[in-house]
Amino acid sequence: DLKADKLCSFTEFLERLPQIYTAPPPVRILAWCVYVLTKQPQQSNAVDLTPIMIYAFVDQVSTPFQLRELVGGSCAKARAFSWEGDYSNLDDIIDAVKHGHSIDWSDVRR
Repeated sequence: DLKADKLCSFTEFLERLPQIYTAPPPVRILAWCVYVLTKQPQQSNAVDLTPIMIYAFVDQVSTPFQLRELVGGSCAKARAFSWEGDYSNLDDIIDAVKHGHSIDWSDVRR
């Protein structure tokens, strides 16, 4: 129960609401911001959240990475960092996945 506990970090917030991973990165960040602001109502009027929706993001494990470029369309899509290691080495692939890298599985098949 998010109301019963103390303020949680962005990562903790996502862990407690696993269904939110289906939302685009800026929506996940906005949801957490609204959660934080509801815990600090005296400061909520002074916060402008619109910049979150106008910039592009790289969707990565844990915290999305906000870019300086404008989204240029729908915020429903985001880039992802992709690992470019040795696809012939299974241990390297396992290590990359453990560290949150995305694997281009079409390259693995080659």
